[in-house]
Amino acid sequence: QQQQQLQQLQQQQRRPAGGGARRQDAEPQPLAVAVAQQAFADPMMREAIKQQALVVGGHAADAARYCGRQGLMVFQDYIQQGPQGVSVLCFVGGVATTVLGAMSICNFFGTVMDPFRYLLNVYVFIFGLTTATIEADTDRIGMLVTPFDRLAEPVTRAQAWLHEEARLLTRLRGRGFFYLYQGALMVTQCVFCLLFLCGLYLVMMGLVCILMSFGITPDIDGIAASAGLGTAGPPYRPIDAEGMSPMSAETEQLFRQAEAAWKKHKERLPGKTCRELWALHQQATVGDCEEPKPDGVFNGSAKEQWRLWCALRGVPEFDAKAMFIDRLRRDGVEL
Repeated sequence: QQQQQLQQLQQQQRRPAGGGARRQDAEPQPLAVAVAQQAFADPMMREAIKQQALVVGGHAADAARYCGRQGLMVFQDYIQQGPQGVSVLCFVGGVATTVLGAMSICNFFGTVMDPFRYLLNVYVFIFGLTTATIEADTDRIGMLVTPFDRLAEPVTRAQAWLHEEARLLTRLRGRGFFYLYQGALMVTQCVFCLLFLCGLYLVMMGLVCILMSFGITPDIDGIAASAGLGTAGPPYRPIDAEGMSPMSAETEQLFRQAEAAWKKHKERLPGKTCRELWALHQQATVGDCEEPKPDGVFNGSAKEQWRLWCALRGVPEFDAKAMFIDRLRRDGVEL
């Protein structure tokens, strides 16, 4: 700054005193500005800058498409799941809590007689509904008979909202403490009544979830399967936050390899994964779904495949192929 002030003083001293005409001497340009102007004056340099901008823009577009497809609601795991048997048992507890809470709040006279207990029953109903939503399997809901299959989309949206606004409940440890708190509220209402038994059940489920969050997985799948509540599912795994970095030049080749790997390992993949892969493959090879919804009471799997395919409407072919590859890798299938 002192050098610039000195140059300005020297320029003012060199200016003529008379004449009334004001002549402004141009200040010397900084070296960086002069080099930049000289570079932009070169046609070859301008072309090189243009090509580099196209390359950077292509990478940014690929990244934007990848982040966009990661946000597709229906194909994202919002809830950290334990063994399928535990999820079924917790879902049963949530439904039972919701029913008991609804029965209690229907007694409007309780508002006058015992407002504190009535408000507590309202909380029990909300907590039970939240538990049932968290533990609900949207894939199984989508295979139910009409009109119950239509609940799959709103349940998925509710799980996405919980993942965004109450992420603690989407983790096993957080849900475990939530079930403990919920059960503790219920067991204090009475002794050996329905609320007490349901609260004790939720306390047990909370302890199980907390144990699983520390890597201690009890053999509940066999218990649930023998009781007719569900079949053994895949072992506990956290949500996979990592994904595949989409590369435009390699996607087509990887997609062909993924197709071959899918056909080879289709028998050992879970049903939900197979239905999602089928929908992604249809979107990548056929395009948007224009077929009518399958009919039939016992045609749940085809209805769920149709729903998943319709959820991909508007997804470009390239993105659908990259999603197909990513979904296959998430299940440990090597291409």
